[in-house]
Amino acid sequence: SLRERERKALANHIIERVKVQLEDSTLQQKILDQSIIDLERIVDAKSA
Repeated sequence: SLRERERKALANHIIERVKVQLEDSTLQQKILDQSIIDLERIVDAKSA
């Protein structure tokens, strides 16, 4: 149906935009930094 095709096209468009953004080294560094912060919080919570 038209609605299904539109949803699929929108999903594909969003996925492509995210893929392009993930290639950005600045964004990769921010994700890595946040992941390290999250892991440190988990470790701290488990040792408390």
